[in-house]
Amino acid sequence: MSDPATKPCTKCCELIPQGASRCPRCQSWQSARAYLAGNPQSWLSLLLLPIFLLMLYWTRIDRGEDFAKYRDQIRVLDSQLRVTDEEILRHVVTVGRLRNESPVKWTDVVIEVQYFDADGRLVATKTENDHALVLLPNSEHAFQVSSSAELPPRSYASQKVFVRDARDARRWP
Repeated sequence: MSDPATKPCTKCCELIPQGASRCPRCQSWQSARAYLAGNPQSWLSLLLLPIFLLMLYWTRIDRGEDFAKYRDQIRVLDSQLRVTDEEILRHVVTVGRLRNESPVKWTDVVIEVQYFDADGRLVATKTENDHALVLLPNSEHAFQVSSSAELPPRSYASQKVFVRDARDARRWP
């Protein structure tokens, strides 16, 4: 008949006190809870494990292509300059088309528009990060950049459009 104050060890089956968390004979922990309670460093391990796994995942994910290698494959096909001259609010609007000749899908496209006067002097510039614009591989896309006009409409005679940066859509984050 077994003594209610004892229980068998989970590993060696030796009778040990009912409340024992470790077997005095084989030194094995009697439960995972007892192991964690007796080893504070195991809590630290449990906390650091997800961080380690995240870092491991982070080093293995695809960072995507570098835009600098493909910059010359994104072309500005055409662009039109429109200046509105209303009493309350004047706007400079550039509308145009881009062609992505690269095999990469680009997002978060940064477009810079430089505005020149009739003498060819730079009078204004606007850089816009268009989060909604996605350049699919080997295709054409429309864009629009607008800003308030701080100069009289006749000051905006011409423009140049540049695609300054973009992010590979596969890149995370």
